Order: sequence, then C-alpha cells, then structure tokens
Amino acid sequence: MIMDTRWIENLMLGHGSKHSNLREHILSIHKNNPGFTENCAQNFKNNAGRSSYQWLAELIQPKIHYSVLDLACGSGALLEICDELYGQRISLTGVDMSEDELALATNRLRNKKIELKNSTAQNLSVFSKKSYDVILCHWALTLMDPLEPVLREVKRILKPKGIFGAIIDGDHNLSTEYEIVHNIIYGWAQKQFANYGSIELGDPRARDPIKLVDIAKKIFQNSAITIEPDILLLKAKPLQLAKDVSGFFYAALVLSEENNKKMIRDLQKFFELNKDKNQISTFHMPINRLIIELKNQPTN
Repeated sequence: MIMDTRWIENLMLGHGSKHSNLREHILSIHKNNPGFTENCAQNFKNNAGRSSYQWLAELIQPKIHYSVLDLACGSGALLEICDELYGQRISLTGVDMSEDELALATNRLRNKKIELKNSTAQNLSVFSKKSYDVILCHWALTLMDPLEPVLREVKRILKPKGIFGAIIDGDHNLSTEYEIVHNIIYGWAQKQFANYGSIELGDPRARDPIKLVDIAKKIFQNSAITIEPDILLLKAKPLQLAKDVSGFFYAALVLSEENNKKMIRDLQKFFELNKDKNQISTFHMPINRLIIELKNQPTN
C-alpha cells in the first residue's frame, strides 16, 4: 500500500518534517497495519526462550509494585502478558495514541480488569502526578520525538522509587544479518521514495545509548539508569522469515504491493544462503532494555 501522508510529502521534497506530521504518519501505518508490532515481536525469543515482552515484564516486582502503566500499549500484548504473570496482584493500565490499536487491545482484554486510555506520550494529562509504580514501554520510545517531553511526563506520573523500563533498539553491529536485511528493505523504500532514510522516524537520540542516558540523567536526577543488551532470534524457512522480519521495519510498510513482493523475494534469497540442513534460517535482532529507577525525586 502506497503511503500518502504529509511526512511522506516532506520526504519526497527533501524537507524536514514537523512532529505532528510524524504522528500522522505513524498513526496511518498503524491504521493500515494494526497489531503488526505484536505479530513480529511475539515470535522473537532470546537464548532463554523469552520474548522482549516477557523480558520487559520481569521488571515488575508484585511485592512492592502495584500500579503499572503500559505506555504506547498498542494491541495489548504486553498488558496481557503482565496479567498472565501477575494477575490481581497488580493493577494494569494501557495508553496509546492509536484508536485502531486500542480497538484490538479492547477486544483482547475484554474479560480483564485493565483500563485503556487514548493519549500521546508527550501529554499524559489523563494521569495524575505520582500515580504509577512502574511504567513500561515496548519498542515505542524510539518513535517519540522529541524525547524530553515524554520523559518528563513519565517522571511526573511515576511514584517515588518507581521504575521506567523500555525496550529499545540494540547495537546492530552484534548481528551479522541485520545490516544486510536493513539495506535490502531500505533499498526498496528508496527506490519508491528517493529520500527515504533522510528524515528519522522519531528522535535519533533514542537509538544512541550514550545520548539517551545523557538525556535521562538530566531529567531523572538522582536515579539509577542502566541499559542492558540482549539478542533475539527468529527461526523459520527463508520465505516465512523474510515476511516476518520485514514486518518489523516501518520502511517495509510504506511500499507498494509490487515493491513489497520484490523486497520479500530479495530477503528470501539472502536467507536461503544461511539455511541449515532442515531448511531453516535464523535472524538475530539486537535489543536493549533501558531501566530508570527513581531514588530521591526532587519536588517541583
């Protein structure tokens, strides 16, 4: 499906883009592909057999944490996992700016006592100050631009000694396949939109651990800030792996149907090169887990 958003228009003209245009573009992608993040992420596992959702949910300690917010909850996959792990020992809330994703979450969680809100991460006025023990964000922080308003809102609604945890992009140099896959997908995006990649999707500092920690230190003073690396694996036959992996890249979701098929074909050819005796190929996805633990929160 060919995208027609102001963000794409600015991209074609070689111009920068407003934050509102980025939100419109991301909302358009999620309207056309609701639940796509979950469809990809749930199949990736680390060496311990855990998904990125499970790894993030492990930050919750039900003996000391009760109120938990899923920031940019999407279709509700993380909320469902948290409910399965901790049940009535915790209170769960989800917030997302996409009504289409929230519709999926509402259906998924219809028999559970989980509250869902429609709002952007930059303005969480629907929540009062110091109302959550834990705030989690699964692979969405890198799409939020700029970062500072988001992190300030997270700080505002976290309780003293609260925890903010987020899954973010890892060091792509740790995966021999990642750069090749990235280049194939972006190559096709650039054939359709010559300037694709010249405008970042989100705040680029969120993809740089040093810059991200520096921003976090300025906002979350007197707090412990750590970034933990991990690598997720996805195994499948080459064609299925090409489809699954490409679905994780926003660049693949802007392609026309014809170009998407050609991109899948090129990815399949690449994955054919490293298949095992059972005709299975593997893709490695480096990720990081950002953890911010509030210590003494200054009064504002």
